[in-house]
Amino acid sequence: LSVALTAPIVLLGKASITAYAELDSLKRGLQAVMGAGADLNGELTKLKEVAKLPGLGFKEAIEGSVRLQAAGFSADAARRTLMSFGNALATVGKGKAALDSVTYQLVQLQNKTSGFGADLRVLTEHLPQLRSALEKAFGTSVTEDIANMGYTGAQVVAMLTDEFAKLPKVTGGVSNAIENLQDSLGRSSASMGEAIDKAFN
Repeated sequence: LSVALTAPIVLLGKASITAYAELDSLKRGLQAVMGAGADLNGELTKLKEVAKLPGLGFKEAIEGSVRLQAAGFSADAARRTLMSFGNALATVGKGKAALDSVTYQLVQLQNKTSGFGADLRVLTEHLPQLRSALEKAFGTSVTEDIANMGYTGAQVVAMLTDEFAKLPKVTGGVSNAIENLQDSLGRSSASMGEAIDKAFN
């Protein structure tokens, strides 16, 4: 009984508590950047829908939103940026793993008034279609020329978000279905962990 029943239950409980602790930490971070009076549950519901799209995951969507909002994005702008860039990643076969690096570079770019070259080069490594998006948005993909036009990093991010929003939406598939299943299982495990925490304090 100890081997077949008790040990698995203990391991399941430990995994659930760990999942709940991680989700709780993410929620607290999101609440902190949104402000005390903001609708946390409403935003989490919207991010769950965002996370169903190819190229995104629930944990990554929350982390990306926190990172972008901390850099000055509104909650709506952060969500739209995640959706646009997540879809752009999915069109080249990349998923949620690449999103972390992309959002980090967007934060770097957002706060610059010049010297976009290094950030845009890193983004190009993940998004080969970035050069085409720059050409359409600015008439050139030469970062020095774009900077000389007087654009700030924040404007560059906004214009790239608009360009990527025009891309055809990538449909699901086996990979996306697996990612969504993992997200669903993770949230279920966290719910179980929350119940254990409340029951045993």
